[in-house]
Amino acid sequence: SEEGWAHAAEGWWECLAAVDHGRTEPTSSRLRLALGDVVMLLGRFATGASFSAECHGGGRESNMRALPLMLQLAAHELMRNNTTSGSLTAGSGTPLSMYHAGEAKAALEALMHGDAEGAAGPALPVALVLSLLVTPRADWLRARRTALLAAVTHAPRLG
Repeated sequence: SEEGWAHAAEGWWECLAAVDHGRTEPTSSRLRLALGDVVMLLGRFATGASFSAECHGGGRESNMRALPLMLQLAAHELMRNNTTSGSLTAGSGTPLSMYHAGEAKAALEALMHGDAEGAAGPALPVALVLSLLVTPRADWLRARRTALLAAVTHAPRLG
C-alpha cells in the first residue's frame, strides 16, 4: 500500500541518518539524494567500477538488487514532491537542487526528440534516471536508442 511504502521510505531515511551520525537530510533533499544514488549505481555498473573500493559497499549482485528499490524510492520522493509543490522541485522550491533541473530537463527533451548529441551534457545521468520515472514506457522505448547513444557519448567524459 502507499501508506506502507511511505512508512518504509521514512524508515530508510531514519536509518540513513543513524549511519551518518544522526545527521538528517531535509525532505527537500531526498529526491536529489535518491537520484544521485541511482546515478552512481548505474555509473558503476556501466563502467565496471568497484562498488566497494571507496565506501566498502556490496558487490554487483547485491547492488543490482538494491537498484529497483532505489528507483522506487526516487519515484516515491518525486511523487511526494509533486504532490506538495506541483512541479519537479524540491520542497524548498529549488528545482532538484545541485542537479541543475533545467539542464536535466533539456537533456531529457533532447533524448525524446532523438538528439543524442544535444542530450550528452553533464546533466545526462540525472536526465536518464528521470526519464525512467517520468516518461511513458512507449515513449521511452522509442527513445532508448538515442539514450544509449547519448550515454556512449557521455561516457568518455567520465574518464
